[in-house]
Amino acid sequence: LPWRNFFVAVIFGQAATAAYTTIAVTFLVEVVKLNSTATGLVFIVVLMSIIPGNFCSKYLMRKTNPIVTVKVCVILYIIINFATFLTLTGPEVGYLVWPYSAIWGFMLG
Repeated sequence: LPWRNFFVAVIFGQAATAAYTTIAVTFLVEVVKLNSTATGLVFIVVLMSIIPGNFCSKYLMRKTNPIVTVKVCVILYIIINFATFLTLTGPEVGYLVWPYSAIWGFMLG
């Protein structure tokens, strides 16, 4: 029974990640008015931030278990995305994209 919950959490986490890649590009181009180069750099920052996030996830799994780790990650990912989309309201706050992209990557790790 606990493994079933784990796999359900992983399924929803993967769906959120897949949706993020599509929605983030559209959001960054349409709302924040980033050009294609800046959008590509955002995803490079995301990919580079996955590495420390992966080590943190590994540590958390050793301290608790994989089910708790996935739940914590998904809940924090949702909270961070809400905070991001509430504060990134236009090009005038576009500088916030960079710390948020590092946080996105960390949470994906």
